[in-house]
Amino acid sequence: MEQVQINSTTFKALNWIIVDDEYQIRADSRTLIQRYSLAKLYYELNGDDWNQCSNVISQNESNNGDNDENLHVHECVTATTEMGISGVPWLSPIPECEWAFIECSRDEYVMEMRMVANGARGVISYDLVSGFPRLTKLSLRLNHLTGSIPTYLSEIRTLNTLNLYGNSFSGTIPEVLLTDALELQYLNLGSNLLSGTISSNISNLKQLRFLRLSSNNITGTIPSSLGDLELIG
Repeated sequence: MEQVQINSTTFKALNWIIVDDEYQIRADSRTLIQRYSLAKLYYELNGDDWNQCSNVISQNESNNGDNDENLHVHECVTATTEMGISGVPWLSPIPECEWAFIECSRDEYVMEMRMVANGARGVISYDLVSGFPRLTKLSLRLNHLTGSIPTYLSEIRTLNTLNLYGNSFSGTIPEVLLTDALELQYLNLGSNLLSGTISSNISNLKQLRFLRLSSNNITGTIPSSLGDLELIG
């Protein structure tokens, strides 16, 4: 069994869900992995430093002389807009489907994640795939995310919207994203640090209606196969 380092995001997420989470989700709950994955994502994207809805902000508000025991579960985003989804701070001791920036299905599985310009920084891990197999929309634009575009995003077969505009992703556009993410309708990777060329395999994304790759370091010619995408307006 692989040893978990005490300062790792894995350890922090496990420690939170086992020790600190007052909600105390049952070990046999079908959403246990989802709750753990959200906690790990919080630590990986430096949630304590977020502009909105960090657990630190909610705790500080609670400690500033307010006797309302439920202060830390008050909404930090009060309206669902293009910038985010209404809800309470992350790691709040209530069902995770009520946390800000995420929207769940009726059976409480995460379907959408939309966190825009919130000061999130770090690298997206594989838990985004394993924890949210029904994810349809992912928008993390205008943050400070780094590393390469995760190839494993292509494993989310339900994903139809991917918006990573305005981050600092580098490397090339993953080939597997163009061959396997066949449900994509909206793909925005603009204003990053991406390099390389645009693969002709982009024509595999037959459902694509919107594509933005501008303001990167992409070179070469635009593949003629892009003309095969009949739904792009």
